[in-house]
Amino acid sequence: MLGARRDIRIGVLKLLLYVMIFAGLLTKASANETNRADLTARIIAAGTHETENRRTGIRIDDCRINTFVHTLNKEHGWILYSNFVFDLESVEVRDMGNNSYHIYTGGWGAVFFRPLTPYTVPHEVPAFRYENRESEPSKPRGELDYKIVQSKRFFVWMDGLTSEDKPRALSTGLNEYRRRYCLPVG
Repeated sequence: MLGARRDIRIGVLKLLLYVMIFAGLLTKASANETNRADLTARIIAAGTHETENRRTGIRIDDCRINTFVHTLNKEHGWILYSNFVFDLESVEVRDMGNNSYHIYTGGWGAVFFRPLTPYTVPHEVPAFRYENRESEPSKPRGELDYKIVQSKRFFVWMDGLTSEDKPRALSTGLNEYRRRYCLPVG
C-alpha cells in the first residue's frame, strides 16, 4: 500500500513537471511570436513611405518578402512600377561598407539587396521599362502589360526623407529578422 502511494506521488510529480515544462515552452513561444510580430511591424513601418508621386511598401509573410513601388503616371494614374518577391533565406541586405547596410544622402535613402549565388530575384515591372532585357510576360494590370526580369541585385529607394531613420530601420530590421527567423539553425 505504501509503495502504491509513493508511485502515485511520483507519477503526479512527473505529470506536474511535464505541465510546468510545457507551460514554460508555450510562454516562450508566445513571447517569440510577439517579438516576431513587433519586428515585422517595425520593418513594415520603415519600408512604407509616400511622397506626392511615389508610394513604397513592404509585406512580410514568414520569410517571404514583397517590396513594391507605385508611381503616379501621367496617362494611367497610380501604377505598379516595381515589385520584388523574394525569400530572405536566399537574399541578404548588402553591406555598403563599414557595416552600413543603407545609404542616406540629401533627402533620399536606399537599402540594397543581393541574392546569394546561384539565385536571382524576379522583378515585375511595366513592359515599357527595360525594353531590351530578357524577360517573361507577367499578368496585365489594368491597361498596362507587365513583365518579369531576373535581377542579381536590387534596392528599395525612398525620396523625400528628412533623416536616415527609415532606411536604417529597414536594413537593421531585415537583417535581424533574417538572422532570427530565416536562416537554418546549426
